[in-house]
This record gives sequence, C-alpha cells and structure tokens, in this order.
Amino acid sequence: MLDRYLGGRVPDPGVLASASDLNIPAKDGVFICEHGAAKSVIAAAYFNKLAAERHLNFHAIARGLTPQPVESFDIPAPNDGYDVSRDAILVHVKALVDQLASTQ
Repeated sequence: MLDRYLGGRVPDPGVLASASDLNIPAKDGVFICEHGAAKSVIAAAYFNKLAAERHLNFHAIARGLTPQPVESFDIPAPNDGYDVSRDAILVHVKALVDQLASTQ
C-alpha cells in the first residue's frame, strides 16, 4: 500500500519526505513509522480529528516503512513508554494543526 505513495521507493527513515516527494495532493499528508501499526496510526487519527473539528480541508493517512502482515501481529501488553510516546505524538500533531489553521 505504501508503494502507491512512494512509487516503489522507500525513503531513508532519517529523511522526512515532502508531499511532492510522495506524489500526493498538497492537502493530504502521510504519517510514517516503522511498521505502520502504532505511532503513525495515532498521529493520523488525531490529526484528522483536530482538522475536522476546525473545519480544515486536510486529511492524513498512516503508513509503515516495513509493514507487518496483519496475521503476524502479536498484541503486546501496554508498557510504561506507551503513554509518553502517545502524549509526545499528540503535542506535535496539535502544533502541526495549529500551524495549518493559522495559514487558512
């Protein structure tokens, strides 16, 4: 599925890709994490919630650089780092939506 946006190219994880690099419309965005199973999903869902609440014409999707097949997922128990990671994601996504809202 990521191939649709990356044209078969997988970016270096240390390099942020722009919308033009991903060949997606300017008002769409992609949150990418290693497996596309947690961080990018949380970020995209929260981004879409905030954008909708503010009536912004933006939409985000979540993808992984090395997505795992669904049947291989083991559901781990939440660990101590989950809340910290989630809260950091929410702070950054809120700042991004605030910035986008100020340009409207």
